[in-house]
Amino acid sequence: MDSKKWAKGPDWIVAKPIINRLYKDEQRTLKEVMAIMEMEHNFHATPKMYKTRLKEWGISKTVKSTEVVAALQTLENYQAVGKSSQVTIHGKEIDLEFVRNYIKRNKSRIKRLDVGEAAISLALGTNNKPPRPRVGLGYDRPAEELLSTMAVYVDGAFSGKQWFVDVDGSCRSRKGGRGNFFLLDLWDRLDIASKLMAESAEVDLVRMLDPAFGYLDDIIREEDPRSVPFLMSCFEVLRYRGRVDLMGLFLRYTAQLSARMLGGKHPQSRIWKQCLEMYDEEHQQLLGRLYMLLLDSYQKQDQRSAELEIGAYNDYCEAVLEQLDYETQEGTIRQQLRRIENEHLGKQSVELAFLRHRHCTALKNLRLQQGRHKEAEEAMDGLRKYGREYGDWDGALALQNRGDVRLEVGDLQGAEWFYRAASLLVNNNSLFRDEGWANSVFEGLEKTLLGQGKVGEAAEVRNARQERIAKLEAKKIGAEVAQKLAESQRNWMTETQQRRPQGLNEEKR
Repeated sequence: MDSKKWAKGPDWIVAKPIINRLYKDEQRTLKEVMAIMEMEHNFHATPKMYKTRLKEWGISKTVKSTEVVAALQTLENYQAVGKSSQVTIHGKEIDLEFVRNYIKRNKSRIKRLDVGEAAISLALGTNNKPPRPRVGLGYDRPAEELLSTMAVYVDGAFSGKQWFVDVDGSCRSRKGGRGNFFLLDLWDRLDIASKLMAESAEVDLVRMLDPAFGYLDDIIREEDPRSVPFLMSCFEVLRYRGRVDLMGLFLRYTAQLSARMLGGKHPQSRIWKQCLEMYDEEHQQLLGRLYMLLLDSYQKQDQRSAELEIGAYNDYCEAVLEQLDYETQEGTIRQQLRRIENEHLGKQSVELAFLRHRHCTALKNLRLQQGRHKEAEEAMDGLRKYGREYGDWDGALALQNRGDVRLEVGDLQGAEWFYRAASLLVNNNSLFRDEGWANSVFEGLEKTLLGQGKVGEAAEVRNARQERIAKLEAKKIGAEVAQKLAESQRNWMTETQQRRPQGLNEEKR
């Protein structure tokens, strides 16, 4: 039985910019395009499916004689009145590079069609670069404008040396370099706030989110290369969590702030304005294309940044891929990791570490869905080998993962042990372990305690969790809260003399 997962409608929407680049811009054969799409993007389709889509999209390597003649005549007329050399025939923009190639191969034939020598010479000597990128995705405004503006912004930032690739492979803005911290802490606050709103928890959201609004000032001012795709993924996660109110608040504030700080005509200001309009229309399909366009733009630069490329792919996973099934998530990320390894991109980097963790999470969810619980428990174990800076150096993620699996299969006592063990490590500062991660550990522990009827202990954990959250406005966790909770957990493990639970058997499926 064929194990391939064949491309469906939404898959083609995401893949279109890549296929267009490979097939038309890079002039690769259909066979080459299919191989690249399978190996690098986990995208499977038959030659017939490709040909049908290429025809629907109007993507072709051939130029008709009638189009060449019309283009040459139009070009000659444009020159006479001083117009642009960008030619459109019957609503279709004609690529003058293909016209040039056609003329070189068929010059005598063109002359027989009664096209003047002046028009031929003009076409062969004309700079065919259009005034703005030809996105050609078939969207009406504002979606097409958003894609076009994004392409202009990225190319302009690199060509104008506003963004540069540092010796460590990171991509930076010449306006400043603090944006990465601000982005991570901003999402930490939005993440926790959205979850607490869903729980109807009593928490001062204004105090928690106030620093996030302050971070946006620096993020917008510095024009950090990671900011636009990162923020878009944040807004999208809030949307599919049902927190449209919170998403709208921050998106509107970002658009207004950018217009005020950078000016309304700045590409970044136009991007956020167009995003506001995009969210009022159908945007999910567009979002996938937008990230593919960004990745394509990054990969075309003379200097490539592993941090920027892998970071944008992480944002794509957060905003688009994680809404798909677990099998698609795991397979797609696995293929991406293989491509990164083959290209020697970001061998040891923060963004690559996040992507590895993302793959392990998708693998755990897939194995749980398949009933392969032992493999699900072990899904995070491989991260430990990447060391303190880029891996699960103290095993906290593996402990939490085992707690998640035990909770899923109904082993509440085992889940409690693993969650308590993980909670002892929440204050070991590590790459993956922000306050959102700590909150998820305590949340899991609270569920297992409630499930066992340990209401008093569950209340203690909940109070400690809320105390930590209340400290967020101070930008750090109070030492007294951390010490109190750690002491409580150690006492539990000592007094009850709990041993680490035995591994799950496959029979527990």
